[in-house]
Amino acid sequence: MVEPACDRGLTALAGRRPPGVRLSQQRRRRGGATGFTTAEIELDLSLGGGYRFGMQPPDAESFHFAGEFIEIDLPSLLVYTFRWEVPDPDDQETVVMLSLDAIGDTMHVSICKASSRPRHGGATQ
Repeated sequence: MVEPACDRGLTALAGRRPPGVRLSQQRRRRGGATGFTTAEIELDLSLGGGYRFGMQPPDAESFHFAGEFIEIDLPSLLVYTFRWEVPDPDDQETVVMLSLDAIGDTMHVSICKASSRPRHGGATQ
């Protein structure tokens, strides 16, 4: 199991969907940040599978981010990589851990940066 580098999260009442955990069609059209739309979504939610999101800002070129799923223990744990498709020279591939834990009548949602590593061909430290 990947060990997280942080312990931050939010708590939601059990039985209610924590914000941002499920992507509805309305959310897909509207996007996250003001004026952004999610123009493209590719998703293979399986071990070793990947994802790719295309985001369209209101007044700029679209951009993409992608990654692979490296640990899956549904419904409580999802560990995946995150990288920009056109990275800045200092960008690193990040490993992210999303966990959901029922604690009494609440649901604790935690999303943490588990580690980072230089991208192949990118800057090294």
